[in-house]
Amino acid sequence: MTEGIQLWKKRAVGYWTEASRYLRLIANSGFLFTLYLLFIIGSYYYSVLLKWLPPTFPAVPLFVVVFTVLLTRGSVRTFLKEGDTVFLLAYEARLDDYFRRSIVYSFFMQAGLMSLVFLLLGPMIFQYLQLGSGSFWTILLALLALKFLNLLMNWEEQRLPARVYRIQHMCLRMIINGVFTFLLFVQAQLFLVAAIIILMVVIYWMYYRGFASKHSLKWDHLVEEEQRMVTLFYRVANMFADVPKLKQRVKARRYAKGFARFLSGNDKGTYEYLFARSFVRSNDYFGIYLRLTIVAMILMAGLPGGWLKLVVNLLFVYIVALQLSTLSNHYKTNQMVDLYPVHGDERSGAFSFVLFRLLIIHVLVSGLVLIMTTTISYGLLGLTIGLGFSYMYSHRLVHRQKKFA
Repeated sequence: MTEGIQLWKKRAVGYWTEASRYLRLIANSGFLFTLYLLFIIGSYYYSVLLKWLPPTFPAVPLFVVVFTVLLTRGSVRTFLKEGDTVFLLAYEARLDDYFRRSIVYSFFMQAGLMSLVFLLLGPMIFQYLQLGSGSFWTILLALLALKFLNLLMNWEEQRLPARVYRIQHMCLRMIINGVFTFLLFVQAQLFLVAAIIILMVVIYWMYYRGFASKHSLKWDHLVEEEQRMVTLFYRVANMFADVPKLKQRVKARRYAKGFARFLSGNDKGTYEYLFARSFVRSNDYFGIYLRLTIVAMILMAGLPGGWLKLVVNLLFVYIVALQLSTLSNHYKTNQMVDLYPVHGDERSGAFSFVLFRLLIIHVLVSGLVLIMTTTISYGLLGLTIGLGFSYMYSHRLVHRQKKFA
């Protein structure tokens, strides 16, 4: 066994040993039961949705978009650390086995995600494509084969010296992937689909393989990508337990300055000011909040039945509240905040103040969509329950889940 493989195994085992602790906390929190319940409810309404969709529904364009994105996106997990830019840089030529293991590991993880999405869309695929079981699995195997080629290309793209070059190459792959998935789902002749795979192999072998002789690995970029993927997991785990290793990322977002001022109420409250600006500028609190609100609006606009939309509305209020609860720990490990001449007890009240305002905005927006797509009675019921839950969660429930220092 080479040194590279030994190092990779040590890094992978170390990561999953730590990750398993957080996974156990997530499992013990009742989250898995919630997923199981949602799966049962979703399975029933999935069948209802399939009956409700008209024969003219653009299923093929939907499949093309979904699987083009899944084929194109995805990075290689390297398990690199910050110190590696100093201590492993000199051993780059001896780490081929290390990075091969990383590519294989990343493929199986991403192939699992793609297979899961494919199986979830399976009933819709059978309904609109009129496939046999053999053709169904052939499509999945073809997607996985192209996914592996995309991952190899993605790895070579990490050698490019600038982000703009990596984006250009990713766009090239996206175009080819889009053509491939279109031919696959319109059930084009087999030789056309095979020709795309052969084309990708030729491009990789004749073009991408040459990057190694022209460019060395960009260690700083690889470490940054690894930290981004690790942070994504820690951010999820932070909803259920304190994660001291969660690093903060700050973005200016000057366009949201007025929104931050509204959330803080006034600039006299120290923690109100800090939590409001942290929500807008730090990590991806603002982005997650915005995306969840938009997704809730789209689902409520498209789902049939008033009471089903009401359930989805309330479910998203809970999901938004759960996501925003991680903001409470943003300053828990920041020692500079402890130097402020402000009593620590004010932190919990300030967080409740900001959280309640954010939940009110979400409830009002989603309630307006509910009124427009159902009836006033459903809308008012959604607003009443949503506002009541928002107050209870922000002022009571969140403090049982989180501890304020």
